[in-house]
Amino acid sequence: MSGSGVADDIRATVQMKLRRRILEEEFEPGPEDIRREVRRTIELFEAHDVNVDEMVADLERSFQTIIGTERTLVDDDDSYRPWLDDRRSEIRWPFWRRYEQYLLRGSHRGLDAM
Repeated sequence: MSGSGVADDIRATVQMKLRRRILEEEFEPGPEDIRREVRRTIELFEAHDVNVDEMVADLERSFQTIIGTERTLVDDDDSYRPWLDDRRSEIRWPFWRRYEQYLLRGSHRGLDAM
């Protein structure tokens, strides 16, 4: 993408705008939503040399929520052994407090939603 510094700024701006909508509106951006926001942001930055299609494709990957069967984590064999309950106390959960605060403050659902 030409003007990669500007392209990075545009990508970050679009991601921030879409993430805000996701959090506030329980919105799931589709390809046209992403394309519309990329075009608006390119106009804002007056960066008409940025490749819209490439930017949209990159952002679609970052907001992808559907994972096809070729990426499944579950297999039909019986080799899976539960491990989390045995190791839970050994694991550092560095983002737990931040997530807990988000639930309490941001989502207005509190810990009961968990």
